[in-house]
Amino acid sequence: MSAKAEVEIAEGDVAVVRPSGRITLGAGSGALRNAIQEALAGRHSRIVVDFGDVPYIDSSGFGELVRGYTDAMNAGGRLVLARPAQRIKDALHHTRLSKVFRSFESVEEAVANLKGGP
Repeated sequence: MSAKAEVEIAEGDVAVVRPSGRITLGAGSGALRNAIQEALAGRHSRIVVDFGDVPYIDSSGFGELVRGYTDAMNAGGRLVLARPAQRIKDALHHTRLSKVFRSFESVEEAVANLKGGP
């Protein structure tokens, strides 16, 4: 499955980035980076990354998430994750990135959390 990512506006300054496929070095991590930057360029500083269609992410993908998180924070917003597969949750835990990224079981929960404040 070829990786891609789309941006959907949820409400106000909240955007949902929906990557699909394997987020790996090259096109996958590039698609994720471009979608996060597109959301930020549209003044959507609160971002949910919906991992519902992502079976795998490598270190370059995690690097793009950290970059997106930093860029969102610098813009006065936040970046959170929704629906990560167990394999991704385990990788977040082992790399201690679970202390950085809030993770939610649904996109709706993540959007509601972001609408609650920075």
